[in-house]
Amino acid sequence: MPMDRGVALFAGVAIFAILVVGAAVAFVPLVPTTTQAGSSTTSTSTSTTSSTITTASNSSKDSLALRLTLNASVVFQGYSLSLSVGEWNNLNAQNDVGASQTWPIEGLGVGPCGSGNYPFGFEVLSGYYNSSAGLDSAQKIQLYGPVPYSCPMILSGISSYSFYPLSDRADVYGSCGSNPCFTEDMNTTAVVGGNWSGGSLVPLPPGAYTVVAGDEWGALLFGHFEVVATEPGGMVILPQGTVVQVSSSYDCVAGHYTLPFNTQDEALLTGGFSAEAPGVTLYVATAQQASVVFQGHPSSWMYSTGLENSSRFATNIPAGAYVVWIEGADLNCGAHIVMPLEMLTTLNITEAFMINSTGS
Repeated sequence: MPMDRGVALFAGVAIFAILVVGAAVAFVPLVPTTTQAGSSTTSTSTSTTSSTITTASNSSKDSLALRLTLNASVVFQGYSLSLSVGEWNNLNAQNDVGASQTWPIEGLGVGPCGSGNYPFGFEVLSGYYNSSAGLDSAQKIQLYGPVPYSCPMILSGISSYSFYPLSDRADVYGSCGSNPCFTEDMNTTAVVGGNWSGGSLVPLPPGAYTVVAGDEWGALLFGHFEVVATEPGGMVILPQGTVVQVSSSYDCVAGHYTLPFNTQDEALLTGGFSAEAPGVTLYVATAQQASVVFQGHPSSWMYSTGLENSSRFATNIPAGAYVVWIEGADLNCGAHIVMPLEMLTTLNITEAFMINSTGS
């Protein structure tokens, strides 16, 4: 299988960045309209999915709120679900909170390296649950493949978190003395693309699923989604009309959006999109290539757009597990100081990303 940029390229117009004023985020998955818990209002998109948000205050720390957001309550089989989980300070003042390690259930994490330096985590279960009863025997969805991972530095002996006013940003204290060891946004995002089984990423079968989130102060939240049968005419992995936002960067640390998928047969992957300035780069990498990336992008790929404002693509892929990786542009890379360091780039899916089997 050739792994170069020339597999399938379509003409596009290169465009470059202009300075804009505004905050950038490292990664924002499908852009939802969210509703507070208890509201009956939801939003829908062309993929007939709706966005939901669930919030709750920690039982032992009333000034904090654990938040869980799902970008969809119904997805077609083969689609990916995006979620975010984080801790929010409700006080309009600095909030110093001691570490507790009083987790409501075991096994919660934010990635293949566990909960890392975060005081919260999540897991995805097959079936519908709305309490801790039965969770010990529930079937867990394996979100991460059986390959080596490069884990970030995990601080041992975290003693406290100092949350900024009305924010999820916090200084983390521990073995660094009187100064904070680092400052971190206490939120993370993840993509539920299927269940790893036998070394392959398998689409979730139709049925009900539960996302369980909890924190070390005892809070426990439940989010729910349903997988329904795939649309006819090929497998859609990213529907037309989807909006994705990633950060383009002047300091060589661009944001990215990842979409895991797999195919049981040789297939043709097609799609189309348009991107605002300064553009994006799209890679199609194997799941193993993408899983070992710690910074930057996959080291090899089958298709790349370059800095284009619109593109259509088509590439043949053999059976296997893959990741569509959409990355913001890297500009100047610290050659000189430019503010802001990051700017948000919006990408619109103009043609559904679809897999059509071509046989073996």
